[in-house]
Amino acid sequence: MARVKHPNPKPGTFTDRIGGVVFHDGFAEVDLTDDPNLLDAYRLHGYEVEEPAAEGTPFFDLTVAQLRDLAKIEGVDVPKGATKAQIVRAFLDAGSTED
Repeated sequence: MARVKHPNPKPGTFTDRIGGVVFHDGFAEVDLTDDPNLLDAYRLHGYEVEEPAAEGTPFFDLTVAQLRDLAKIEGVDVPKGATKAQIVRAFLDAGSTED
């Protein structure tokens, strides 16, 4: 799943005109494998698309959003507004890295 940021994010839930995707507070999780043209459409209209890391991506190459998602899965506490370095430190402190 890719994380898509709406170019005009607004609080709450709404259905977007492109792809009929439901956004929550300006973000949506979208499976772009079903419609390869959807990625091009989002980028053309100014949406930010963060594609998932490929399996085997080195831990330190993950984006902040990918690290936050991984932290939720792993149960690692990450403070709101933490930088990438602070998130990596939280993983190291928790002993959750598997590189």
